[in-house]
Amino acid sequence: MSSNQMGTEDGIGLSAAVFVRLLGVFFLQNRLSAPQFQTEEPTMKAIEEERMETHRVRVDPWSNGLSLSLLVAFAFLASFVDAEIHYHNFVVEAAPVKRLCRTHNIITVNGQYPGPTLEVRDGDALVIKVTNNALYNVTIHWHGVQQLRNPWADGPAYVTQCPIQLGSTYTYRFTIENLQGTLWWHAHSKWLRATVYGALIIYPKLGASYPFQQQPKLDIPILLGEWWNRDPIDVLRQATFTGAAPNVSDAYTINGQPGDLYRCSRKGLGLLLTILSPLNETGVW
Repeated sequence: MSSNQMGTEDGIGLSAAVFVRLLGVFFLQNRLSAPQFQTEEPTMKAIEEERMETHRVRVDPWSNGLSLSLLVAFAFLASFVDAEIHYHNFVVEAAPVKRLCRTHNIITVNGQYPGPTLEVRDGDALVIKVTNNALYNVTIHWHGVQQLRNPWADGPAYVTQCPIQLGSTYTYRFTIENLQGTLWWHAHSKWLRATVYGALIIYPKLGASYPFQQQPKLDIPILLGEWWNRDPIDVLRQATFTGAAPNVSDAYTINGQPGDLYRCSRKGLGLLLTILSPLNETGVW
């Protein structure tokens, strides 16, 4: 069984439990508020009134309340049907990577550079367990995700959480709400983001579409980055010590590859890209 299926069943199971509990509460309230009948022997007048009552249409207030509560409970349960919970394990560790004819041990996630691409739908939830096996403390930031009710999952070191230390684990839990398109995640401690990053693709909800007249037929995430022939943390330390600007990178990368114009680079398919993207009000980060 896949992690997404397990997440879906967990979400539906949780919703069903809440639904049953709501029914129990409403039934209890209605029993307590229902009129109490006398245990005495009925009189002839009472028997006649009860006989006439059977010919009337009777609507009890408590039955209206039960119908409304059932409707609310079913709506609450239906909201979880299409949403999924995605489970991922991120292991932050050093791995050998060769670029520009040299092999360096760089900090990666799961030994990948760039890191894993996460694919979800609007409304889905993410549970990401991050284990730090690297030499540096680390946090992960989910760039562009609105952490409305769980800011502790945002990731900036010493702002919303303490960094994850060597040998420690931290689990991020958050829900994608009202978002579509391609974002990215990256380390948010020092310059580890130079190599610790990846794409976060958010598809529309099932049955929905992108807000474009012509729907995209193919998604290819493009991640722009830089490559240093040194440890990026050492580059930052030198700049901090001297007070000068950091040394410029040795290459620019697209999806982790320097491209044909750099030595020892992998030859591949050339693409001519026209990027049309209005800047948001806060600028590009």
